[in-house]
Amino acid sequence: MSIAEKLYLQGYISYPRTESTQYADSFDLKDVVRQQQHNSDWGDICKELLAGGLAKQRKGHDAGDHPPITPCRAVGRGELDGETWKLYDFIVRHFLGTVSSNCKYDQTVATMMCGEEKFILTGKKVTEPGFTGVMTWQAIPAEESIPQLNQGDRLAVKDVRLVDRQTS
Repeated sequence: MSIAEKLYLQGYISYPRTESTQYADSFDLKDVVRQQQHNSDWGDICKELLAGGLAKQRKGHDAGDHPPITPCRAVGRGELDGETWKLYDFIVRHFLGTVSSNCKYDQTVATMMCGEEKFILTGKKVTEPGFTGVMTWQAIPAEESIPQLNQGDRLAVKDVRLVDRQTS
């Protein structure tokens, strides 16, 4: 919280101690995006958002005291120290994600037989990254992608491993 307070006091972000998760209807979201369009890390994304339009705001909570934590001033990577930059980068990317479109993907479910054992494989292929293009920690991992499969395909078993994981 001390890093957030430092960013606030230096005018880089809005007040960090807020419960708001939704912007007031009068808040100028485009202006915040415009301020960030020259940054080398996310400027191209800002320009795409400005050209294509911002996504409609999702419902949240407007506590009425302050907007959600928002970047207020553009700053370059080299102008802030390591941990301060990491937080500022997160705040900007989170803000840009909230005005970006949804992530869209195709999902494939394949049922396979190996001897008498039945295996079900689910994979996702991103068709439009949407907010995950800027909020990269929310992106669908490449390991969830599976190759194109057609009914009746025969697959060779290359490796057999017992892996301890959680299922969804």
